[in-house]
Amino acid sequence: MGTWTWEGVENKVVPLNLAPACASLAAAIISNDMADEEWEREVFERSGLPQLSLIEWHVCDEIESIFELLRAEGSEAGYVVENDGHVAKDYARQISLSATTAEQIHRDLAMEFPMAFIDVQQLCVLVSYFSDYALICLREDLFEKWLAKNPINLTLFAQEEPYPIASDLKTAQVLALRRSASWYAHVRETRAR
Repeated sequence: MGTWTWEGVENKVVPLNLAPACASLAAAIISNDMADEEWEREVFERSGLPQLSLIEWHVCDEIESIFELLRAEGSEAGYVVENDGHVAKDYARQISLSATTAEQIHRDLAMEFPMAFIDVQQLCVLVSYFSDYALICLREDLFEKWLAKNPINLTLFAQEEPYPIASDLKTAQVLALRRSASWYAHVRETRAR
């Protein structure tokens, strides 16, 4: 059971004005209204990274496999910038991309609150808004490696016909749009009752 805090996760708090440029990028990403197409386009323009936008998704479930991928590419650390009412907090959390830290984050759901993560090489950006929304951005070749090794089921509702399993970026992006459309249709139907 998660605690939704950073108390059980190894991290170092760094004033944002003293953090590296990558942390400033994370702060810029999290300092806006999130989860619409214009914002996602801005994230792409700022990061240059392909993205997978996922409605109703736990970013913490992906941390261990993504950190493993980043370590294999030579990234040893990253920064998390949290959000306070559409404004980035004035500090960043420096974290190791170790397996231990990944396990701690996954266990405590520490990255479920509104936040943006970026690794020091800027190979990956992760954004979370509770479990309502996750944005996963990775260099394209890393996306392909990650999905090939960790195929994902993007089916949203149990009563839906199961979606194909996504093991490549193009398929995952198409199914993510389908997932989002299914979610918004559900919301409209619920509100109409």
